[in-house]
Amino acid sequence: MILNTIDIGRRVSKILLFAVVFLLGTSLAYAQGGADGVGNGTDAGGKKVDLNVVQVDEESIKPLLKPNGKPLLINFWATWCEPCREEFPELIGIDKDYEGKIDFLIISLDDPVEINRDVTKFLGEMGSTMKPYLLRTLDETAVIGSISKDWQGGLPFTVLYDSDGGIKYARQGKIKEPVIRGLLEQMISKPSNVTVTELVKVINGRYQEAEFYYRNNWMKLRDEAIKRGYIESYELMIGKPGESQEFDIILITRFSDRREYDLAESRFRDLIKEMFPVGPTRFNDLNPDDFRKSFAVKIASSMGSN
Repeated sequence: MILNTIDIGRRVSKILLFAVVFLLGTSLAYAQGGADGVGNGTDAGGKKVDLNVVQVDEESIKPLLKPNGKPLLINFWATWCEPCREEFPELIGIDKDYEGKIDFLIISLDDPVEINRDVTKFLGEMGSTMKPYLLRTLDETAVIGSISKDWQGGLPFTVLYDSDGGIKYARQGKIKEPVIRGLLEQMISKPSNVTVTELVKVINGRYQEAEFYYRNNWMKLRDEAIKRGYIESYELMIGKPGESQEFDIILITRFSDRREYDLAESRFRDLIKEMFPVGPTRFNDLNPDDFRKSFAVKIASSMGSN
């Protein structure tokens, strides 16, 4: 694929020419530092959108690169870049489908003189609702280097940050839409909750010993595990003695995600040594196998979306 690359010399020449025009008094509105291009348009649903294009430089762009508690997607583009124009409908689709779940910025590398002409015209025609910016700097190389080592200066360039600021996707050239959507789904989905359920049958009529054991060992371990962030919650349900049932005790432990569950065995082993260095607290000096039989252990995962 042939990419439209940034010709820094061409850009600098145009900016110098723009300054001359300013001195002649023909473009006073664009010569002021931080001047913005103002326009309005409508999205595909006919809703009015703000096409105010904010100019940024190598300093004011830095805060834009920091996520604000959500995944952050940034696309660098220009109206003169044909691949940029070709991929724009895909960007608009992503923005629409993930509205409110991610922050999406588009940063144009057009010449500042185009801020109220080609840039706003194109965004209006496309029905874009992404927040638009225009990079105005004499040192684009420094800006490019500060964003990603994978960016050699070609357009388009797209970078995806997770909510902590880590780069999860960076591509020079047209985006791979399925890849970006897959990454976004991973980032905005809640982790899989893991629930472990153990069914226990009391044997030899030892209900008192069984209840004592679980309340003074099993529950205390999990109370401490919650404090340390090892588990999310737990439940202990004990049936009434003498009732005819396949099991008498239900033990439920919930983990916030699969990673916490995978760490549980080693964590609980160390926790038991710390809390019960001489063994579990027992009633009538009976071992657990004297009053219980594990009937079944079930592990289930569930995933939800924000």
